[in-house]
Amino acid sequence: DVTAARTALDRFPGTLMEGAVADMLNSGAFAANLKRVRKLYREARDALAETLEARSDGVLSVPVPSQGLHLVARFDPSVDLSVAAEAKLAAGAEGWLLADTYSRTRPLPGFVLGFSGHAVPKLVASAERLARESRAALRVKGRSARRA
Repeated sequence: DVTAARTALDRFPGTLMEGAVADMLNSGAFAANLKRVRKLYREARDALAETLEARSDGVLSVPVPSQGLHLVARFDPSVDLSVAAEAKLAAGAEGWLLADTYSRTRPLPGFVLGFSGHAVPKLVASAERLARESRAALRVKGRSARRA
């Protein structure tokens, strides 16, 4: 259990750190910082989601999460998983393929994308690239499927 692990690692919490955290909480600095970063992250989340939806011409669905530091951009479930992998590679996008993040009989095609710690203009540029490459990969895969 956690208590046993904590006892094995260090029997006593660091009083210097404990005091610094207490001071930060009591002074209101933590609450002020939390309010500031929530606003920054909300702006980053909204810019990323709006850009992906608008620039993908409906290819990607991006439900906006109410919390967290990541969002999911999904293709239609009928889309082949390789489309997301090809788009991610071509766009040079960071993040994960949605299919790699969970287990299910038919994984969903899409992306898990983080938005914290990035400037909004950089997020918008990356989202535009990923949306463009998602459309392109879907067109290529669609042509390949029709030929088969």
